Amino acid sequence: TFNTVEQLLTGFHAFMHHIKGNSSIIELARVKNGFINTTERSSGYRDIKINVIYKSQNPMHRDVRMICEVQFLLINYLEEKRRIHKLYTILREEMFFQMVVSENAEQQRMKFEERLNVGKQVALSYDKKGVCFKSSVDSE
Repeated sequence: TFNTVEQLLTGFHAFMHHIKGNSSIIELARVKNGFINTTERSSGYRDIKINVIYKSQNPMHRDVRMICEVQFLLINYLEEKRRIHKLYTILREEMFFQMVVSENAEQQRMKFEERLNVGKQVALSYDKKGVCFKSSVDSE
């Protein structure tokens, strides 16, 4: 997070320079600038999202890649994002509930089948040094 747009842009350019200088470790996948298309978001929230591909440096796992997202945002937007996220979660649950309980022909045709229960079916994997190389991080 950054206090000013100038600081945000400085951080963005420094990160892009870091990516270019470390292409054997990190590769740019996508940049999405939420400051450009203001009609897309009615909430007023803005950020820059950079998707990168980290490449394993472990000789035993050279083919391992991890897609990551780095968000560049102003501190005021982060505070707003945290506040709105709770409301968004409630709204999303309400929408799902309404979809499940209402009966129309299209929804009756939809069938939900559990394919993967992450909490029960995904184990963490560790290398020989005890470093976890498969995991999921919740930013909240």
